[in-house]
Amino acid sequence: MPKIAYAQMKVAAGHPDVNTRKILQLIDEARKGGADIVIFPELAVSGQMLGDVWQEESFANDCREYGEEVIAASRKNLAVIFGNIELRYSRDDLDIFNAIFVAKNKRLNFMPVIKNFTNAEDKYLSYLEVMINKKKYRIGCSFDYADFEGEADFVIKFSFTPFTPDKVIESKNYGCPVIQVGAVGVQNTGKTIYAFDGNSAVYNSRGEVVQYAEPFAECLNLVELDEIDKMP
Repeated sequence: MPKIAYAQMKVAAGHPDVNTRKILQLIDEARKGGADIVIFPELAVSGQMLGDVWQEESFANDCREYGEEVIAASRKNLAVIFGNIELRYSRDDLDIFNAIFVAKNKRLNFMPVIKNFTNAEDKYLSYLEVMINKKKYRIGCSFDYADFEGEADFVIKFSFTPFTPDKVIESKNYGCPVIQVGAVGVQNTGKTIYAFDGNSAVYNSRGEVVQYAEPFAECLNLVELDEIDKMP
């Protein structure tokens, strides 16, 4: 069974260079810790609260180039799952999506999970597949605004919601382990400043919290997949 690292990191909106340096550092830490998979937050490369910046092709291309650096840092024995924006060119236009990528052995390992920024009703591929120790794992992907449906070995819930005083750690029971990954730090929409506490946690197959990250702190936690349902 794989050892999974999940990174609760500070994400700087609009600064893919800063975010990528942090991601590469955490990938190295995960590798040294013996992880088979390391998971980063939604939009970990680009940041989330970008205003109209995400519509600029030059910025989107910068994010794609920094994403290539993250892909190149993956190894044969370490899969990297991370969030970034995805560019897709049509005949008349450029579409930019919120995407989750999985890289292994210095290349993309599976088609990205994508979600349209501008149309919350768009359907998206809600799972990833990755080979670990000669076994293929099906990984469900769930967002704060769109849920995973189907069977999976475990689910990654990408949580990128601001802190509120009444916020609690909670998760849907998917019937399999869930790893929730979020970002910390402060992001600014131009009118409002939001603080992010991370809200990262591990849930067993019954939906109970068995491990959680310290709020507002950057950290890299590790967990063995087959140990999650045995944890108190």
